[in-house]
Order: sequence, then structure tokens, then C-alpha cells
Amino acid sequence: MEKPYRLPVGLILAVLAQLFVVPSALAYSWVTEFADSQGDVGYITGIALDASAVHIIYSDSGKFAIRYAKKTSSGWTTEEVLKTGTASALALDAAGNPHISYTFTSGTTTTLGYASKVGNAPWTYSNIESSSQVLIRDSAIALGTNGSVHISYRAGPRLKYATKSGGPWTTSVVDGGPPLNKTVGSYSSIALDANGSPRISYYNLTDKTLMYAEWLGTTWLKDTADFGGDTGWYTSLALDTRGFPHISYYDSLHNKVKYITWDASGRGYWIQNAAGRGEVVDTVGVGARTAILLNSQNIPAIAYQGGTLPNFELRYAARTGTGQNKWVSEVVDTGGAGVGVSMKQIADGNPHISYSHLVPSSSPVSKLKHAYPALIPIYVIWILIPLLFALLVMAGMRMKSRKKSRKKSRKKS
Repeated sequence: MEKPYRLPVGLILAVLAQLFVVPSALAYSWVTEFADSQGDVGYITGIALDASAVHIIYSDSGKFAIRYAKKTSSGWTTEEVLKTGTASALALDAAGNPHISYTFTSGTTTTLGYASKVGNAPWTYSNIESSSQVLIRDSAIALGTNGSVHISYRAGPRLKYATKSGGPWTTSVVDGGPPLNKTVGSYSSIALDANGSPRISYYNLTDKTLMYAEWLGTTWLKDTADFGGDTGWYTSLALDTRGFPHISYYDSLHNKVKYITWDASGRGYWIQNAAGRGEVVDTVGVGARTAILLNSQNIPAIAYQGGTLPNFELRYAARTGTGQNKWVSEVVDTGGAGVGVSMKQIADGNPHISYSHLVPSSSPVSKLKHAYPALIPIYVIWILIPLLFALLVMAGMRMKSRKKSRKKSRKKS
């Protein structure tokens, strides 16, 4: 009679020992999904996250409308916010309610608008500024902890700022116009510091430079953050725990995605490299939109559009050190992905990205997509490897035991 097989005690102890080995690194793979695949949608997107849902505002180019998508445990739902308009930016209040800034055109008049909703109630709308003389575009939005709303935008040659806190909207000029008559304000990004004061990154078209402005309480302090080439397109701004600005942007002359922050030695000094200000994150094709976020250690990561038409890619880069190769880049999605990129992170630090995916055809259309990492702790893999090894050893020893048993049976017969 064949004896039952028993796994050696030493092998059992070796496997159990892996349970106490917990490396700090994480392995992950990106999950990509369609949030809205109806029509021609997603060229411009804005994403925001709360504890239970993913929220995306985006353009419907086929209908020239603005749409809103929300993902909960039940899946995605979508709705039309405005029948005519261009979505620009999205922010959530403390209750998870969406607030958006947008622009729309009626005849020769362009208008900066604001919309919000509470729970399942209808959207409410207000017009902030209208003009038939200049084009209003490129808005960004941030919300204060006191419920205040802050919007940066371009109105003709000027960067402007609008705010509201319980009362009417007030608007003011941040940069541009007389006396220097420079054209500024494209691709603005806005963030609030610990005191609730606005900071804005933006592009100076006249000088082709990256600009940065912060409100000092009575006036705007403006500074050239990077220059040389044609730099400062598609800016994205985040503030760290010290109040230092971190900006991702695009140099269209050299086709490079770049990053800059203040030098750690003191306030107001931008980092310097041998080749000038800013760090090169990646060399890409034409028109690379960017989105930046910071983790709890103030380490930046950037999502951006790479590749060239029609083979755009959605890429993600993380800053890993201070040496020659500071950035590690990876491809998240391919085949026309990455246009209109926007990125935010949830409380555990996992990034979520909204973007469009161009579907090739005689008349290419765009579909709204969402990407996020499926994280797997390395220690799970660390455990699985010795377990698999143990199973192979068990199978081998079982086969060996059976061979011996058969030999004994032949001898007895």
C-alpha cells in the first residue's frame, strides 16, 4: 500500500518564512477603460476624485456640447451639462459635488461660464464674463475650503482671474495688456496655497516663456519660470506641503515635456541645470498636453501625450532621483491615446487619468477613456514564487515515491 505523501517540514518552514518578508516596492499594471464611447467625445477632459467615485468633464465635439461622466460601484453614467460649450476644468467640493468652468460662443460673443450641481439636482449656471471684442478661452478652476470658487482664464491678450465666495463674481487682470502689451494667459493652471491664495502657471505667447504668478494679498507677483525655445505650453501646476510650486509643461520648439520647481535652498529660486532651467522629462511628438500631481513625499509624476499623429500614446513619468536620468517613463495606452489628458490621485496615492482615444477612420473620432493602476504588493508575488516551487517539489517527490512503490510491487510479484 502506497504511503501518503507528506511535505517536508523544512520546505514548509521556508515557505512560511516568506510571509514575513514584505518589500516596499509595488508591482502594477495599468487598467484602461472607455468611460463614454458614443459620438466624438473627449478632446478636452478634466478629472476629479472623491472617496467613492471618479468624475470627468469632457467635450462632445460632434454636438459642440459639454458632458459629465461619473463612475461609482455601479459603473459609468453620463449626462449632458450644456448643449453649447467647451469644457475646460473640473473641481469637487468637500461633499463631492462637481463644479466646472467652461466657455461658449454665441454669434461673435464668447463667454466664460460656471456650472455646479448638488447631488442629483439639476445643474445651475452663471455667466462670469462675456466679450464680443476678444476671445475668452483656456480656463482652470480651484475651490477653497470655505466654498469659494477661483478661476483663471485668458481674455484676449490678458490672463484674468475670477472669484466668488457667497456674493457676486469679481474679475481682475493678472498679466498682459498695457503697458507692455504682451499676449499671455494660454494654458493656465490654478492652485490654492495653505492660506487659500491663488497661484497660476501660464504661457507668455509674446516671449514664448513659462510664467508663474501668485497673489500676495494686494498685488500679483509675476515671474518667468523658464525661457529659451518656445516653452510653457499646456502647463499644469501643483503645490507641495511647503507651498513650493511644481509645474509640468511642453517646449514646442524642442518637442520636450519639461518639469520645474523652486530650488530647495530657498523661496523663489527656480531649479537650474547645465542646459538651463527645468528638467527634461521626455522627448515626444507635437502638442504634448501635460498633467502633474505630487505624492505625500512631494515627489512629482506627470501624465502626458506622447507619440505623433495618428499614433499618439498616453505616457506616465515618475521622478525617481537626482541623477542624470531623473525620470522613468512608461506607456499607459497606445493607438491614438493621450489627447486631452487630465490626472488626479485618490487618498492612497493611486493616479487616475482621463483622456481621449482617437479611433482611426476616414474621419477620426475620439472616445473618452479612463486609466488607473491595478496595484499588487510585491510580497504577494514573493509568496507565490516559493509556493509554486513547493508545488513542483511536491509533484517531483510524489512521482519519485510512486516509482519506488512500483519497483517494490514488481519485486514482490
